[in-house]
Amino acid sequence: MVTKTIRSFLVLMIFVCSLPLMAKVPASVDRTNVGVQQSFHLTIDVSHVNDYSDMDLSVLQPEFQVLGRSSQSSTTIINGRISQKREIVLTLMPLQEGVLTIPAIAVGNDKTSPVQIKVSPLSDLPRSLNSNEIMLKSEVNHKSTFVQQEVLYTLKLYVGTQIDRASLVPPKVVSGDAVFEQIGKEKNYEITVKGKRYVVYEYQYSIIPQKSGTVVISPALFRAVKQERGFNSGIDSIFDDMFNTPAFGSRGKPIELASNKISLNVKKIPSSFRGKDWLPAQSLTIFDEWDKSRSPYPAGEPITRTITVTAEGLASNQLPELELEDVEGVKQYAAPGLKNEEIVDGVKITSLTTTVTIIPTTSGKVTLPEIKIPWWNTKKNRAEVAKLKAVTITVKGSVTQKQDADNTVGDTSSNTENNTVNDVDKNNLVDSGIAKNTEKSFWKERMDNIKSEYYWYLIILFVIVLLSYMFYRKRKTQSTVSEVKQSESFVSRKNLPPIVDLQKKLIKKIEQSCRDNDAQATRNNLLEWAKVHWPEESNMTMNKLIDRVDNELALEVKELNEVLYKTGNSFWRGEKLAKLIHNITKKSQGKQDSKNKLEPLYKQK
Repeated sequence: MVTKTIRSFLVLMIFVCSLPLMAKVPASVDRTNVGVQQSFHLTIDVSHVNDYSDMDLSVLQPEFQVLGRSSQSSTTIINGRISQKREIVLTLMPLQEGVLTIPAIAVGNDKTSPVQIKVSPLSDLPRSLNSNEIMLKSEVNHKSTFVQQEVLYTLKLYVGTQIDRASLVPPKVVSGDAVFEQIGKEKNYEITVKGKRYVVYEYQYSIIPQKSGTVVISPALFRAVKQERGFNSGIDSIFDDMFNTPAFGSRGKPIELASNKISLNVKKIPSSFRGKDWLPAQSLTIFDEWDKSRSPYPAGEPITRTITVTAEGLASNQLPELELEDVEGVKQYAAPGLKNEEIVDGVKITSLTTTVTIIPTTSGKVTLPEIKIPWWNTKKNRAEVAKLKAVTITVKGSVTQKQDADNTVGDTSSNTENNTVNDVDKNNLVDSGIAKNTEKSFWKERMDNIKSEYYWYLIILFVIVLLSYMFYRKRKTQSTVSEVKQSESFVSRKNLPPIVDLQKKLIKKIEQSCRDNDAQATRNNLLEWAKVHWPEESNMTMNKLIDRVDNELALEVKELNEVLYKTGNSFWRGEKLAKLIHNITKKSQGKQDSKNKLEPLYKQK
């Protein structure tokens, strides 16, 4: 009896001890050493898991980002015994450096085994392939800068081979306080380096530090698949494409490159600078414009003066509003400045345009004082002052004389009363009259301008509506004529133009733009060809074209369309699309009917 009890206890203990082992789901990685933001694969063996549809991947955050998930299975037969293996493959990307642990992931009622990996800094990735076929380089115009001084960051990608599925992760500020933004659009051009030809993709960024200290810019990351020719039959045939499919091995080699990490030394504002606003720029100028032909200027009538400040290397929000001094003999009203910002040859050019309304109040000569703007010249590393010289204007008449003339015409009794007022009261009235007349003249001019602009807006709106109606009527008439012509074409086609020759010319244009790898030109040429091939379609689009062509050509057209609208991907190769277009042309030859019409190239519905 005791022996039986002991046996039962031992069996129970063995079963209990084996439970943790049974609950562990095997998991492994393809690499244990990876770079930050560099993808790798985590493979989970679910052969003995019944339900693995609900996998809780939230435990991977925030150390890892899940880029993709796929499944694969295999069957083996050994000595007549059949075994099946099922696996889940997760594509992960580490977001931090150091030694990281992939935590246990719940798979049904079980969990995976934790896996440890080492994540190296992004700068440890290569900056170019060993053959220098692809290179990624970054640089700044200066590594030592002042607070709020613009630094130009340039990133260049050199491509000297065929690539596919390319993507670029732009750099970013990882340490310090700075505004980091792209300047302009991507540039691409060709260059020859040491006898090798490259296509260069250039990106420029503006860095404006906000605090002194160190600012660190992370490397840019480039991912792509380098195209490698697999089976080659010696001739350009369909067999090459058949054997270069995933079923017969990959056509390309995945690559990952990183640019160099850049650190900036940001200095404080120099103690020698005495200006109110800190303005570090490559250049700063100030100038004004106004109508000097009216001189001498009548008293009480407004004068418009436009003052413009232009700077290189400053953001538009760094330029301060102008402050005008009070001047005896005139009143000045400055409107809020109009700011403008543009990129010229990779340099940020900003301007502040201020409209000043000047109203003279007394006759004689009035001097408008000099305007000074202190700034720091980053090229010469010294303080400078931009100056707008003082201007002297001549004013004729006076507001008092004009007001007296108006009062004489208006009311004689008022003049009698005014003659009895003492000198102090006269001065008070004159000041009051100047202010009222100034404001009335100023606002009357503004209201007249607004009314004039309002009438012009109504006229422009009427013209737009009229043109739209005329365009609509013309399109409707053309559509009716087109339908009549199409119905008549079944009876007689003697007067139709040579459609076949036109289509051949358009197809040649498509093949040429494909060989040039010009995605935008290929899209335009495809739409032009489609409009000729399907004249009944009044508004041809890429989606309508995809619906009409055969499946293989539709896939290439869809990929072209996605490349044009996908942010950050500017690489497209038109070799395959050109081959399909060429094959379509060859098939169409010899199959023309007696009416000189190409055989339909679209799907039969």
